[in-house]
Parts: sequence; structure tokens; C-alpha cells
Amino acid sequence: MLDRLYAIRYGKGFKYGGPEFAFLYYLARVGDKWVLIDTGFSSSDLARNMGITMLPIRNEIQAIVMPEQISDILITHSHWDHIDDIDKYTKARIYLSQKTFDKAVSENCESTRKCLHNAKANNRVCIIASGMKLLDTFTYEEVGGHAEDSGVFFFEHGDSKYCITGDECFSIDYFVKNIAIDNAYDVGKNVRFTNRYNEAGVIPLPSHDGSVLLRYGQVSENIARIVV
Repeated sequence: MLDRLYAIRYGKGFKYGGPEFAFLYYLARVGDKWVLIDTGFSSSDLARNMGITMLPIRNEIQAIVMPEQISDILITHSHWDHIDDIDKYTKARIYLSQKTFDKAVSENCESTRKCLHNAKANNRVCIIASGMKLLDTFTYEEVGGHAEDSGVFFFEHGDSKYCITGDECFSIDYFVKNIAIDNAYDVGKNVRFTNRYNEAGVIPLPSHDGSVLLRYGQVSENIARIVV
């Protein structure tokens, strides 16, 4: 059962997206488990090269959970801003598609590649596919619109259905207006995803829209609680 869900903003600004472009990941409490949906990244060199300001969120997060308490990590896709801090959670079980695993171990930074290889060797990698329900809460769907390996996670709370969209949706406003993303591996797949779930009334939770923090109850400057 999903008890809590937080949106965590860990960076803002992007040379390809402007000063208000946000970098988010999500933290869930499911029964006795603490679960991350994506991990973000923390490379100061990469942030500087990409025009990203990293935010000092350690104390905000540790007021909720300590890193060693993270038991499970769900990954939407292999792009660096969604997975490259995975090496900070050396005991967590990692859920990701085969495509995402393969791309990450061949294309991502050395620490991510090493972490995934070690996790696999220690039986902490769980390969997922569309339709699988994880932790009795999240249902995975591979979309392949934004990136070849791009996927999303659905969950229900009360009478509402939510989707943690990864990068299949950059903006809540664009989602509700059925506007496709402007950075797509396969625009057709992204359009079909957006149209289908917008019409179904699914609530999007993107990874790059800072308005998420304003739409829900902020518990600190960079963290909002979505599920109460």
C-alpha cells in the first residue's frame, strides 16, 4: 500500500530548457519500504556543463529518510539525470527494463556501470516489462517515445490514477493540452501515450516541471508531499 509519495527537486536551470527548468525525482513509502523512482545525479562537472544549479537538499531529504533506508529503486530510463546517483544506494533492489540496463551499462558513467554490474552479480537487479506490477503498487509500461528505453510507472490512490512519467512528459500543462514533447526518439509513441492517458484522466507527475511543488503541499523548499 502506498502511504506517502514525495516529489524532490534537486536541481534547476538547464542550458536547453531555461532557468526554471526543474530536475525532480520521487520518493515513496510503500508499507515498510522506502522506494525511489529515479535517482537524479550529482556530478558537479556535468551540472556545470549543462547549466544546472544543484540544490542543497540533503537536510530536507534526511528529515524524511536516510539513504541507507532506501530498499528499492524504480528506473524510468537510462539518461544520466534519472539514474547516475544509483551508486549511492548500494543495498537497494533495482527495477529496470532490459533495454535500460543494457544502455546504462554501455553508455552511462563509470560509477553507474559498476554499480549495475555489482547489483546484478548480487541478485539485486530485477528486469521488468510492460504490465508488471511492482511492490504491489506500481505498474510499469514501456513507452519508447522520449528515448528508446523510456518507460513510466502508474499507481492509484483513492479514486485517482497517477503516472510518474519520467521524460514522456516534461510539462503537466503540455500533457493536459495533448502537446507532444519536443525531444523524442519516437514522436508517434509519445503522442499515443499522451493522448491515451490524457483522455483517461490520468494525473501526470513529470521529472522536469517545478510546478509539481506548487500544486501539492510543500513540506520544505524543495520537497512536496503528493500522497497524504
